[in-house]
Amino acid sequence: MDIVRLLVHLGCQESEGETYLALLKQSSGASVLALSKLLNLPRTTVYGHVDSLCEKNLIEKSEQRRGTTYFARPLKEIAMLYDQKIKDIQRAKKELIAAAYMEETPRTYTPKFSLSPSTDRTKDLIDDIFSHDVSEVLCFWPSPWRRDTLHGSSIARFHRERLERKISMRVLLPSEKNGLSDGFFMDNPSLPLAQIRRLPLGTGHTMRYIVYASKVLYLSCRGEHDGFIVDSKELAETTRSQFSFLWEQARLV
Repeated sequence: MDIVRLLVHLGCQESEGETYLALLKQSSGASVLALSKLLNLPRTTVYGHVDSLCEKNLIEKSEQRRGTTYFARPLKEIAMLYDQKIKDIQRAKKELIAAAYMEETPRTYTPKFSLSPSTDRTKDLIDDIFSHDVSEVLCFWPSPWRRDTLHGSSIARFHRERLERKISMRVLLPSEKNGLSDGFFMDNPSLPLAQIRRLPLGTGHTMRYIVYASKVLYLSCRGEHDGFIVDSKELAETTRSQFSFLWEQARLV
């Protein structure tokens, strides 16, 4: 076994490995003077070696009346240093990969919340959809749309703009009709560029939302003329996944 070569892998110079090997053969330890004679090296050079080996925890020193004596740590303990070295390298590798990933995929956005300052907040928030180049929107509508929440002319204008821009939509409506019209979608299964399904019975969600681009628009379900937009790619992706799961469970209108 080439002990010197193994010590080089632990960060030693080859000459330091030779000093360790010489000390390992001295069961009672050795002084710098004794090592310099064994190795035929100047004491200043040996002092440098033993200081470095002590820092690497490969040898130990003992202060005695006759001076300082150095002892080589057993090879079994050196093997444990190798184990620690491997763990350190593996941890450094993970940190390097993580740092490289962050460098390759910097954050290009910060999640933002948007509220409309106007009295007709619902209309303004919905109009934000048309400020993006989207081909599809996902509409989660677990409670019927109250006509006093958005005027019929605004609903018609929304769909007209949507069709002009060729924006399709998938819509999830309440599981059952209950007296209030799903007026935002005209309660019409043949609505152009739209697929409409009804939610499974027992769906426990009440907040309406529309997913488009990197945004999720949340709308009040109690005629409060209010809502807000969250601009977050991660939230939009998560919400799309939730919608897709429910879509597979829903039934056709």
